[in-house]
Amino acid sequence: VHVHTTYSGNFVSGRIQGQKKFEGVEIAVIPDRTYTADSICPTPDIDVPDSLKPFVKDTDYKVYCYDNVNAGEATLVVEGIGNYADTIKTIFIINPQSSRFLPQSKTWCITAKFRRL
Repeated sequence: VHVHTTYSGNFVSGRIQGQKKFEGVEIAVIPDRTYTADSICPTPDIDVPDSLKPFVKDTDYKVYCYDNVNAGEATLVVEGIGNYADTIKTIFIINPQSSRFLPQSKTWCITAKFRRL
């Protein structure tokens, strides 16, 4: 796959001149999640210094998640768009479902005793 991106403006150190970095921006700790068989990408709480406010999802940043289906560590990425050109990442945990909710077997075995009447 080849990607060709065109920028207008002055490109400086991986960003367009005038774009801001995420200085002082932090992703709050994401509580553990439980496996659901679907992808899990929580909306993070983002701590932003007053100098960068307002900081609006889908205007200033996008959220992506990776390795976020199975139990284990998943990665959440906040990537700058518009006036921002930076990326920060964090991990969150997807715990396995409790075994009491999972079927133990798809095969059923029934033992029956028959007697003549």
